Amino acid sequence: MVWPLKHILFSVVIISFLLIQPVCDIHAQEQAVFSHLSVNDGLSQSTTRAIFQDHQGFLWFGTRGGGLNRYDGYDFHVLMNNPDDPFSLSDNEIISIFEDHEGMLWVGTKNGGLNRYDGSSGKFAHYFYQDTSDQDLQLPASVNVIFEDSEGQLYVGLNDGVGMYDRKRDRFTSLFSDLSLQLAGVTGICEDNLGNLYFGTQDRLVKYNKRTAATEYLKYKADPYVEVGGRIITLCFDMQENLWLGTSEGVNLVETQPVLRFIDSLPIASRIPESFNYTRVITETSDGNIWFGTIDGLYQYSPETQQLTPYHSDPNNPESLGNNAIESIYEDMVSTLWIGTWSGVNILDKRKYKFTLYKNQVNNPNSLSNNIVSSFLEDDKGIWIGTEQGGLNYIDGETSKFTFYKCNDENSSCLKSNNVKSLFIDSNHDLWVGTFFGGLSLLNRREGGFSHFLNYEAIYA
Repeated sequence: MVWPLKHILFSVVIISFLLIQPVCDIHAQEQAVFSHLSVNDGLSQSTTRAIFQDHQGFLWFGTRGGGLNRYDGYDFHVLMNNPDDPFSLSDNEIISIFEDHEGMLWVGTKNGGLNRYDGSSGKFAHYFYQDTSDQDLQLPASVNVIFEDSEGQLYVGLNDGVGMYDRKRDRFTSLFSDLSLQLAGVTGICEDNLGNLYFGTQDRLVKYNKRTAATEYLKYKADPYVEVGGRIITLCFDMQENLWLGTSEGVNLVETQPVLRFIDSLPIASRIPESFNYTRVITETSDGNIWFGTIDGLYQYSPETQQLTPYHSDPNNPESLGNNAIESIYEDMVSTLWIGTWSGVNILDKRKYKFTLYKNQVNNPNSLSNNIVSSFLEDDKGIWIGTEQGGLNYIDGETSKFTFYKCNDENSSCLKSNNVKSLFIDSNHDLWVGTFFGGLSLLNRREGGFSHFLNYEAIYA
Protein backbone atom coordinates (compact mmCIF):
# COMPACT_ATOMS: atom_id res chain seq x y z
CA MET A 1 0.00 0.00 0.00
CA VAL A 2 1.27 3.46 -0.86
CA TRP A 3 1.19 5.78 2.14
CA PRO A 4 0.39 9.39 1.24
CA LEU A 5 3.58 11.25 2.08
CA LYS A 6 1.78 14.27 3.47
CA HIS A 7 0.15 11.97 6.03
CA ILE A 8 3.52 10.62 7.09
CA LEU A 9 4.87 14.15 7.26
CA PHE A 10 2.03 15.13 9.57
CA SER A 11 2.71 12.10 11.73
CA VAL A 12 6.29 13.20 12.22
CA VAL A 13 5.11 16.62 13.33
CA ILE A 14 2.93 14.92 15.94
CA ILE A 15 5.86 12.81 17.09
CA SER A 16 7.98 15.88 17.73
CA PHE A 17 5.36 17.12 20.22
CA LEU A 18 4.96 13.78 21.97
CA LEU A 19 8.52 13.36 23.14
CA ILE A 20 7.67 12.80 26.78
CA GLN A 21 4.97 10.24 26.07
CA PRO A 22 5.76 6.59 26.84
CA VAL A 23 6.71 4.33 23.94
CA CYS A 24 3.76 2.39 22.56
CA ASP A 25 3.17 -0.13 19.82
CA ILE A 26 3.27 1.05 16.24
CA HIS A 27 -0.24 1.05 14.80
CA ALA A 28 -1.78 2.01 11.48
CA GLN A 29 -5.19 3.14 12.60
CA GLU A 30 -6.66 6.27 11.02
CA GLN A 31 -8.60 8.29 13.57
CA ALA A 32 -11.00 11.10 12.76
CA VAL A 33 -11.01 14.21 14.91
CA PHE A 34 -14.46 15.68 15.55
CA SER A 35 -15.08 19.11 16.97
CA HIS A 36 -18.51 20.03 18.29
CA LEU A 37 -21.11 22.78 18.46
CA SER A 38 -23.80 22.64 21.13
CA VAL A 39 -26.29 24.83 22.96
CA ASN A 40 -23.32 25.99 25.05
CA ASP A 41 -21.89 27.56 21.89
CA GLY A 42 -25.14 29.31 20.99
CA LEU A 43 -27.01 26.63 19.04
CA SER A 44 -30.68 27.21 19.88
CA GLN A 45 -31.60 23.52 20.18
CA SER A 46 -29.42 20.44 20.16
CA THR A 47 -31.19 18.22 17.60
CA THR A 48 -30.10 19.38 14.15
CA ARG A 49 -32.24 17.90 11.40
CA ALA A 50 -31.02 19.93 8.40
CA ILE A 51 -27.75 21.64 7.41
CA PHE A 52 -26.95 23.82 4.40
CA GLN A 53 -24.25 26.31 3.36
CA ASP A 54 -25.36 29.28 1.28
CA HIS A 55 -23.41 31.05 -1.48
CA GLN A 56 -22.04 33.56 1.04
CA GLY A 57 -20.53 30.81 3.17
CA PHE A 58 -23.00 30.96 6.06
CA LEU A 59 -23.99 27.62 7.58
CA TRP A 60 -27.68 27.16 8.31
CA PHE A 61 -28.87 24.66 10.89
CA GLY A 62 -32.49 23.58 11.15
CA THR A 63 -33.40 22.37 14.62
CA ARG A 64 -36.16 20.34 16.20
CA GLY A 65 -38.11 23.11 17.87
CA GLY A 66 -35.37 25.73 18.13
CA GLY A 67 -35.94 27.40 14.79
CA LEU A 68 -33.32 28.27 12.18
CA ASN A 69 -29.72 29.02 13.13
CA ARG A 70 -27.25 30.95 10.94
CA TYR A 71 -23.60 30.34 11.79
CA ASP A 72 -20.71 32.48 10.55
CA GLY A 73 -17.94 30.37 12.06
CA TYR A 74 -17.97 32.34 15.30
CA ASP A 75 -21.51 33.22 16.36
CA PHE A 76 -25.08 32.04 15.88
CA HIS A 77 -27.98 34.17 14.73
CA VAL A 78 -31.27 32.49 15.59
CA LEU A 79 -34.48 33.00 13.62
CA MET A 80 -37.70 31.75 15.21
CA ASN A 81 -41.44 32.00 14.86
CA ASN A 82 -43.03 35.08 16.39
CA PRO A 83 -46.83 34.87 16.47
CA ASP A 84 -47.00 38.67 16.39
CA ASP A 85 -44.80 38.96 13.29
CA PRO A 86 -46.39 37.71 10.03
CA PHE A 87 -42.97 37.81 8.34
CA SER A 88 -41.24 35.56 10.86
CA LEU A 89 -40.47 31.86 10.41
CA SER A 90 -43.74 29.92 10.15
CA ASP A 91 -42.70 27.05 12.43
CA ASN A 92 -39.76 26.34 14.75
CA GLU A 93 -39.34 22.68 13.77
CA ILE A 94 -37.15 22.61 10.66
CA ILE A 95 -36.93 19.54 8.43
CA SER A 96 -35.20 20.77 5.25
CA ILE A 97 -33.08 23.69 3.98
CA PHE A 98 -32.01 24.49 0.42
CA GLU A 99 -30.65 27.43 -1.60
CA ASP A 100 -31.72 27.55 -5.25
CA HIS A 101 -29.76 28.77 -8.28
CA GLU A 102 -31.09 32.31 -7.78
CA GLY A 103 -29.68 32.44 -4.24
CA MET A 104 -33.06 32.08 -2.54
CA LEU A 105 -33.00 30.22 0.76
CA TRP A 106 -35.92 27.83 1.25
CA VAL A 107 -36.79 26.36 4.63
CA GLY A 108 -39.15 23.42 5.05
CA THR A 109 -40.92 22.95 8.37
CA LYS A 110 -42.89 20.18 10.00
CA ASN A 111 -46.14 22.06 10.62
CA GLY A 112 -45.84 25.43 8.91
CA GLY A 113 -45.23 24.59 5.27
CA LEU A 114 -42.44 26.20 3.25
CA ASN A 115 -40.61 29.47 3.93
CA ARG A 116 -38.51 31.62 1.60
CA TYR A 117 -36.03 33.87 3.36
CA ASP A 118 -35.05 37.35 2.15
CA GLY A 119 -31.64 38.01 3.65
CA SER A 120 -31.71 41.73 2.87
CA SER A 121 -34.93 42.39 4.79
CA GLY A 122 -34.77 39.50 7.23
CA LYS A 123 -38.36 38.57 6.31
CA PHE A 124 -39.88 35.21 5.45
CA ALA A 125 -42.45 34.60 2.73
CA HIS A 126 -44.75 31.65 3.52
CA TYR A 127 -45.89 29.01 1.05
CA PHE A 128 -48.40 26.33 1.74
CA TYR A 129 -49.09 23.40 -0.55
CA GLN A 130 -51.83 24.34 -3.01
CA ASP A 131 -53.84 22.02 -5.19
CA THR A 132 -54.37 22.71 -8.89
CA SER A 133 -58.09 23.45 -8.63
CA ASP A 134 -59.54 26.93 -8.98
CA GLN A 135 -60.39 26.98 -5.30
CA ASP A 136 -58.16 29.10 -3.14
CA LEU A 137 -57.40 26.19 -0.84
CA GLN A 138 -54.20 26.20 1.17
CA LEU A 139 -53.17 23.21 3.23
CA PRO A 140 -50.31 23.39 5.73
CA ALA A 141 -47.97 20.51 5.10
CA SER A 142 -44.76 19.02 6.33
CA VAL A 143 -42.00 19.84 3.83
CA ASN A 144 -39.71 16.84 4.09
CA VAL A 145 -37.23 17.56 1.30
CA ILE A 146 -36.40 20.42 -1.09
CA PHE A 147 -34.70 19.66 -4.40
CA GLU A 148 -33.71 21.58 -7.55
CA ASP A 149 -33.13 19.65 -10.76
CA SER A 150 -30.54 20.27 -13.47
CA GLU A 151 -32.92 22.68 -15.25
CA GLY A 152 -33.48 24.85 -12.17
CA GLN A 153 -36.93 23.52 -11.38
CA LEU A 154 -37.66 23.43 -7.65
CA TYR A 155 -39.55 20.54 -6.05
CA VAL A 156 -40.70 19.87 -2.51
CA GLY A 157 -41.49 16.48 -1.04
CA LEU A 158 -44.62 16.52 1.13
CA ASN A 159 -46.57 14.04 3.19
CA ASP A 160 -49.23 13.92 0.48
CA GLY A 161 -47.31 14.36 -2.77
CA VAL A 162 -44.76 16.47 -4.62
CA GLY A 163 -45.03 20.22 -5.04
CA MET A 164 -43.50 22.00 -8.04
CA TYR A 165 -42.66 25.69 -7.94
CA ASP A 166 -44.00 27.98 -10.66
CA ARG A 167 -41.61 30.96 -10.53
CA LYS A 168 -43.71 33.16 -12.79
CA ARG A 169 -46.82 32.75 -10.66
CA ASP A 170 -44.89 32.39 -7.40
CA ARG A 171 -46.88 29.39 -6.24
CA PHE A 172 -46.62 25.62 -5.85
CA THR A 173 -48.78 23.07 -7.60
CA SER A 174 -48.95 19.29 -7.51
CA LEU A 175 -46.59 17.51 -9.91
CA PHE A 176 -48.84 14.47 -10.27
CA SER A 177 -52.23 16.18 -10.25
CA ASP A 178 -53.08 14.88 -13.71
CA LEU A 179 -52.04 11.31 -12.87
CA SER A 180 -53.76 8.65 -10.85
CA LEU A 181 -50.51 8.12 -8.94
CA GLN A 182 -50.90 8.92 -5.26
CA LEU A 183 -47.70 9.44 -3.30
CA ALA A 184 -47.63 9.30 0.49
CA GLY A 185 -44.74 10.57 2.59
CA VAL A 186 -42.22 11.84 0.00
CA THR A 187 -38.93 12.05 1.90
CA GLY A 188 -36.30 11.78 -0.84
CA ILE A 189 -35.81 13.31 -4.30
CA CYS A 190 -32.85 12.92 -6.67
CA GLU A 191 -32.02 13.03 -10.39
CA ASP A 192 -29.96 10.78 -12.67
CA ASN A 193 -27.65 11.89 -15.47
CA LEU A 194 -30.47 11.47 -18.01
CA GLY A 195 -32.68 13.96 -16.19
CA ASN A 196 -35.08 11.42 -14.70
CA LEU A 197 -36.40 12.20 -11.24
CA TYR A 198 -36.72 9.69 -8.40
CA PHE A 199 -39.02 10.02 -5.41
CA GLY A 200 -38.71 7.99 -2.25
CA THR A 201 -42.03 7.52 -0.46
CA GLN A 202 -43.73 5.57 2.28
CA ASP A 203 -44.18 2.43 0.24
CA ARG A 204 -42.42 2.78 -3.12
CA LEU A 205 -39.67 4.28 -5.25
CA VAL A 206 -41.03 6.28 -8.19
CA LYS A 207 -39.11 7.11 -11.37
CA TYR A 208 -40.44 10.07 -13.37
CA ASN A 209 -39.49 10.94 -16.94
CA LYS A 210 -39.85 14.73 -17.21
CA ARG A 211 -39.89 14.66 -21.01
CA THR A 212 -42.69 12.11 -21.45
CA ALA A 213 -44.30 12.34 -17.98
CA ALA A 214 -44.06 8.55 -17.81
CA THR A 215 -43.74 6.98 -14.37
CA GLU A 216 -42.35 3.70 -13.16
CA TYR A 217 -42.34 2.48 -9.60
CA LEU A 218 -40.81 -0.19 -7.43
CA LYS A 219 -42.98 -1.21 -4.48
CA TYR A 220 -41.64 -2.14 -1.09
CA LYS A 221 -42.94 -5.70 -0.82
CA ALA A 222 -41.80 -9.22 -1.64
CA ASP A 223 -40.66 -9.29 -5.26
CA PRO A 224 -38.51 -11.50 -7.53
CA TYR A 225 -35.35 -9.63 -6.66
CA VAL A 226 -35.28 -9.04 -2.94
CA GLU A 227 -37.62 -8.95 0.02
CA VAL A 228 -37.53 -5.62 1.79
CA GLY A 229 -39.90 -3.65 3.91
CA GLY A 230 -40.31 -0.28 5.54
CA ARG A 231 -40.17 3.34 4.50
CA ILE A 232 -37.70 5.04 2.18
CA ILE A 233 -36.12 7.86 4.17
CA THR A 234 -33.33 9.12 1.91
CA LEU A 235 -32.03 8.76 -1.66
CA CYS A 236 -28.53 9.29 -3.06
CA PHE A 237 -27.09 8.90 -6.55
CA ASP A 238 -23.33 8.41 -6.37
CA MET A 239 -20.72 9.32 -9.00
CA GLN A 240 -21.06 5.86 -10.53
CA GLU A 241 -24.82 6.39 -10.96
CA ASN A 242 -25.66 3.87 -8.26
CA LEU A 243 -28.91 4.71 -6.49
CA TRP A 244 -28.68 4.18 -2.73
CA LEU A 245 -31.80 3.96 -0.59
CA GLY A 246 -31.76 4.51 3.13
CA THR A 247 -34.80 3.02 4.81
CA SER A 248 -36.18 2.12 8.20
CA GLU A 249 -35.25 -1.45 7.33
CA GLY A 250 -31.71 -0.90 6.08
CA VAL A 251 -29.72 0.15 3.01
CA ASN A 252 -30.59 -0.92 -0.53
CA LEU A 253 -29.11 -0.43 -3.99
CA VAL A 254 -31.39 -0.02 -7.00
CA GLU A 255 -30.63 -0.59 -10.65
CA THR A 256 -32.37 2.16 -12.64
CA GLN A 257 -31.76 1.01 -16.23
CA PRO A 258 -33.41 -0.49 -18.19
CA VAL A 259 -36.02 -0.99 -15.46
CA LEU A 260 -36.13 -0.39 -11.73
CA ARG A 261 -35.07 -3.37 -9.67
CA PHE A 262 -33.39 -4.03 -6.36
CA ILE A 263 -29.82 -5.28 -6.60
CA ASP A 264 -29.53 -8.62 -4.86
CA SER A 265 -26.26 -8.05 -3.02
CA LEU A 266 -24.65 -4.94 -1.60
CA PRO A 267 -20.86 -4.50 -1.81
CA ILE A 268 -20.90 -3.83 1.93
CA ALA A 269 -23.45 -6.51 2.81
CA SER A 270 -21.06 -8.63 4.87
CA ARG A 271 -20.01 -5.64 6.97
CA ILE A 272 -23.37 -3.98 7.63
CA PRO A 273 -24.11 -3.81 11.37
CA GLU A 274 -27.56 -3.97 12.88
CA SER A 275 -27.68 -0.17 13.23
CA PHE A 276 -28.10 0.04 9.45
CA ASN A 277 -31.65 -1.16 10.02
CA TYR A 278 -32.53 2.53 10.30
CA THR A 279 -30.52 4.75 7.95
CA ARG A 280 -31.66 8.36 8.03
CA VAL A 281 -29.25 9.99 5.60
CA ILE A 282 -26.85 9.00 2.78
CA THR A 283 -24.40 11.51 1.32
CA GLU A 284 -21.57 11.19 -1.18
CA THR A 285 -18.67 13.57 -0.61
CA SER A 286 -16.40 15.12 -3.22
CA ASP A 287 -13.74 12.44 -2.70
CA GLY A 288 -16.17 9.71 -3.79
CA ASN A 289 -16.76 8.30 -0.31
CA ILE A 290 -20.30 7.55 0.78
CA TRP A 291 -21.46 8.43 4.28
CA PHE A 292 -24.34 6.74 6.07
CA GLY A 293 -26.03 8.37 9.04
CA THR A 294 -27.91 5.85 11.17
CA ILE A 295 -29.64 5.77 14.53
CA ASP A 296 -26.49 4.23 15.98
CA GLY A 297 -23.47 5.86 14.41
CA LEU A 298 -21.83 7.34 11.34
CA TYR A 299 -20.28 5.13 8.65
CA GLN A 300 -17.90 5.94 5.81
CA TYR A 301 -17.79 3.65 2.80
CA SER A 302 -14.97 3.76 0.26
CA PRO A 303 -16.04 2.26 -3.10
CA GLU A 304 -12.37 2.12 -4.09
CA THR A 305 -11.23 -0.07 -1.20
CA GLN A 306 -14.64 -1.58 -0.30
CA GLN A 307 -13.88 -0.57 3.29
CA LEU A 308 -16.60 0.45 5.74
CA THR A 309 -15.33 2.62 8.60
CA PRO A 310 -17.55 3.21 11.65
CA TYR A 311 -17.52 6.31 13.84
CA HIS A 312 -19.18 6.19 17.23
CA SER A 313 -19.41 8.30 20.33
CA ASP A 314 -16.80 7.50 22.97
CA PRO A 315 -17.33 9.15 26.36
CA ASN A 316 -13.60 8.78 27.04
CA ASN A 317 -12.60 10.57 23.85
CA PRO A 318 -13.69 14.23 23.54
CA GLU A 319 -12.66 14.19 19.86
CA SER A 320 -15.05 11.36 18.96
CA LEU A 321 -18.54 11.68 17.53
CA GLY A 322 -20.67 13.53 20.07
CA ASN A 323 -23.83 11.45 19.64
CA ASN A 324 -24.64 8.30 17.67
CA ALA A 325 -28.10 9.34 16.45
CA ILE A 326 -27.38 10.99 13.10
CA GLU A 327 -29.97 13.40 11.69
CA SER A 328 -28.13 15.16 8.83
CA ILE A 329 -24.82 15.20 6.94
CA TYR A 330 -23.52 18.06 4.81
CA GLU A 331 -20.20 18.72 3.02
CA ASP A 332 -19.27 22.39 2.79
CA MET A 333 -17.25 24.36 0.21
CA VAL A 334 -13.89 23.27 1.62
CA SER A 335 -14.91 19.60 2.06
CA THR A 336 -15.47 19.85 5.79
CA LEU A 337 -18.21 17.48 6.91
CA TRP A 338 -20.96 18.79 9.21
CA ILE A 339 -22.97 16.13 11.02
CA GLY A 340 -26.22 16.98 12.76
CA THR A 341 -27.08 14.66 15.61
CA TRP A 342 -29.65 14.31 18.36
CA SER A 343 -27.28 16.25 20.59
CA GLY A 344 -25.49 19.00 18.68
CA VAL A 345 -23.43 19.46 15.53
CA ASN A 346 -20.22 17.54 14.85
CA ILE A 347 -17.54 18.91 12.53
CA LEU A 348 -15.16 16.57 10.72
CA ASP A 349 -12.36 18.59 9.14
CA LYS A 350 -10.40 16.20 6.96
CA ARG A 351 -7.35 18.39 7.42
CA LYS A 352 -7.35 17.38 11.09
CA TYR A 353 -7.12 13.65 10.55
CA LYS A 354 -4.60 11.89 12.74
CA PHE A 355 -2.55 9.41 10.79
CA THR A 356 -0.08 6.65 11.59
CA LEU A 357 2.27 7.61 14.42
CA TYR A 358 5.87 6.45 14.19
CA LYS A 359 7.78 6.10 17.45
CA ASN A 360 10.82 4.26 18.67
CA GLN A 361 10.11 0.75 19.87
CA VAL A 362 12.97 -1.09 21.48
CA ASN A 363 12.07 -4.55 20.19
CA ASN A 364 11.02 -3.42 16.74
CA PRO A 365 13.88 -2.83 14.28
CA ASN A 366 11.47 -1.18 11.84
CA SER A 367 10.67 1.77 14.08
CA LEU A 368 11.93 5.31 14.43
CA SER A 369 15.51 5.35 15.79
CA ASN A 370 14.82 8.15 18.30
CA ASN A 371 11.68 9.97 19.41
CA ILE A 372 13.22 13.45 19.37
CA VAL A 373 12.66 14.61 15.80
CA SER A 374 14.64 17.69 14.81
CA SER A 375 14.21 17.83 11.02
CA PHE A 376 12.35 16.19 8.17
CA LEU A 377 12.27 16.40 4.38
CA GLU A 378 10.01 14.79 1.79
CA ASP A 379 11.22 13.51 -1.57
CA ASP A 380 9.33 11.79 -4.40
CA LYS A 381 9.55 8.32 -2.83
CA GLY A 382 9.57 8.79 0.91
CA ILE A 383 10.51 11.00 3.80
CA TRP A 384 13.80 11.77 5.57
CA ILE A 385 13.71 12.24 9.34
CA GLY A 386 16.57 13.71 11.36
CA THR A 387 16.68 12.88 15.06
CA GLU A 388 18.63 14.29 18.00
CA GLN A 389 20.49 11.12 19.00
CA GLY A 390 19.31 8.46 16.54
CA GLY A 391 20.91 9.72 13.36
CA LEU A 392 19.04 9.88 10.06
CA ASN A 393 15.94 7.81 9.23
CA TYR A 394 14.32 7.23 5.83
CA ILE A 395 10.74 5.91 5.47
CA ASP A 396 9.91 4.33 2.11
CA GLY A 397 6.52 5.63 1.01
CA GLU A 398 5.73 2.39 -0.81
CA THR A 399 6.60 -0.14 1.91
CA SER A 400 6.79 2.00 5.11
CA LYS A 401 10.19 0.36 5.75
CA PHE A 402 12.85 2.28 7.66
CA THR A 403 16.47 2.73 6.57
CA PHE A 404 18.92 4.12 9.14
CA TYR A 405 22.07 6.21 8.72
CA LYS A 406 24.11 6.56 11.90
CA CYS A 407 27.49 7.70 13.09
CA ASN A 408 30.26 5.06 13.07
CA ASP A 409 33.73 6.23 14.14
CA GLU A 410 35.33 3.31 12.35
CA ASN A 411 33.74 4.11 8.98
CA SER A 412 34.57 7.47 7.40
CA SER A 413 31.68 7.22 4.92
CA CYS A 414 29.09 7.30 7.71
CA LEU A 415 27.61 10.33 9.44
CA LYS A 416 29.92 12.22 11.78
CA SER A 417 27.15 12.84 14.33
CA ASN A 418 23.84 11.27 15.26
CA ASN A 419 22.41 14.68 16.13
CA VAL A 420 20.85 15.73 12.80
CA LYS A 421 19.73 19.37 12.61
CA SER A 422 18.95 20.13 8.95
CA LEU A 423 18.24 18.42 5.62
CA PHE A 424 18.38 19.59 1.99
CA ILE A 425 18.10 17.90 -1.43
CA ASP A 426 20.00 19.56 -4.28
CA SER A 427 19.31 19.61 -8.02
CA ASN A 428 21.25 16.33 -8.42
CA HIS A 429 18.90 14.68 -5.93
CA ASP A 430 21.71 14.26 -3.43
CA LEU A 431 20.96 14.78 0.25
CA TRP A 432 22.85 17.28 2.42
CA VAL A 433 22.77 16.61 6.16
CA GLY A 434 23.63 19.26 8.72
CA THR A 435 24.60 17.90 12.16
CA PHE A 436 25.41 19.25 15.60
CA PHE A 437 29.23 19.58 15.76
CA GLY A 438 29.59 16.89 13.14
CA GLY A 439 29.69 19.28 10.22
CA LEU A 440 27.96 18.97 6.89
CA SER A 441 27.62 15.60 5.16
CA LEU A 442 26.61 14.83 1.58
CA LEU A 443 24.88 11.51 0.89
CA ASN A 444 25.41 10.10 -2.56
CA ARG A 445 22.21 8.13 -2.84
CA ARG A 446 23.44 6.11 -5.78
CA GLU A 447 26.52 4.88 -3.92
CA GLY A 448 25.23 5.08 -0.38
CA GLY A 449 28.16 6.85 1.28
CA PHE A 450 28.73 10.28 2.82
CA SER A 451 31.28 12.95 2.01
CA HIS A 452 32.07 15.44 4.76
CA PHE A 453 32.58 19.19 4.92
CA LEU A 454 32.98 21.80 7.66
CA ASN A 455 34.04 19.22 10.22
CA TYR A 456 33.13 19.87 13.87
CA GLU A 457 30.75 22.66 12.95
CA ALA A 458 27.10 22.86 13.97
CA ILE A 459 24.95 23.19 10.83
CA TYR A 460 21.38 24.25 11.58
CA ALA A 461 20.27 25.31 8.10
